[in-house]
Order: sequence, then C-alpha cells, then structure tokens
Amino acid sequence: GVGPVAGLLPGSDATLAGHIDRLLVTRDRVVILDFKTNRPGARHLEEVAPAYLRQMRAYQLIVGQIFPDRPIECAFLWTELPALMPIPDATLQAIRLG
Repeated sequence: GVGPVAGLLPGSDATLAGHIDRLLVTRDRVVILDFKTNRPGARHLEEVAPAYLRQMRAYQLIVGQIFPDRPIECAFLWTELPALMPIPDATLQAIRLG
C-alpha cells in the first residue's frame, strides 16, 4: 500500500491523517484507490456510508495539493464482491468537510 497521508484541509484549520491503500500517479491524472472489506460490499454509490465519501473527499483535497496540475480521481474497491466503484467527481465536489 501507499501508507499514511497527512495534511491541512484547504480553507480550514482542520488536519487530516489517514491511510491511502493505492495511489496511481501518471502524467495526466492521479487515482486514489481505497479498499473496503465490508460484507456485503456496496453495489451502488447510494449504499456507500457518508463517512467513506467524506474520507475520500478529504484524501482528494490533500493529494490535490501535492499534484495541483492533475485531476484527482477516486474509487473504492469492494473486496467482497469484488467490484471497482469509481466515485464521480461531482459527488465528491458536493461534499463539505468540517
């Protein structure tokens, strides 16, 4: 895995400390992949716990500070199904933290 990530959330005094499972960095984009072992795994975005989406939005904001020139894409990997669930950027952009 990638390991620990920490940073200051943009526009606030809030800090984040977490763990990113996989990070793909290319010239054109960055992809954050978060493994979820829940049983049963979510089959639809509407079934995802809001806390998981907030966590991914926070990761997106922190990683975006490191790679400001690239879009930051996010996805969950539900290991029980197995299924990859990309998270639409519009969904993440609508999440307000703090």
